[in-house]
Amino acid sequence: MYFMLVNYTHQFNYRLLEDNSYYPVIVLTVSDKDDFEILAVIDSGATASVFSVQIAEAVGIENIFQGEERIFRLANGRSLIAYGHELTLIVENNKIKETIYFSETEIPRNLIGRTFLDKLQIGFREHHQQFYIRFEA
Repeated sequence: MYFMLVNYTHQFNYRLLEDNSYYPVIVLTVSDKDDFEILAVIDSGATASVFSVQIAEAVGIENIFQGEERIFRLANGRSLIAYGHELTLIVENNKIKETIYFSETEIPRNLIGRTFLDKLQIGFREHHQQFYIRFEA
């Protein structure tokens, strides 16, 4: 049996969203848009991070279609087309470079996926509706 002790540096509470359910939501800013906060649900089942087109417009991306096109298969079996753009995101004063895919169709919430999670250590306490993060050096 193998045990690992992780010392987390940040604790967050789940947030109640519009569907009256609690989710692990992280607050992000884009490096040169400090006054604009982005709320995103942490989704360990998502291969990449996908945000709404409204976020792209708010951070100054004028044409999402100039990004790398990618087709995502959703849990409900449908497909979603999105376009990747590199951003530097800030979480708790930690800068993380990440390709964010912007959906050409409306999505219910912004998602932080595994490519982002690969850059930090995360732990969930579902029963307590809390999650913990330690940023990797």
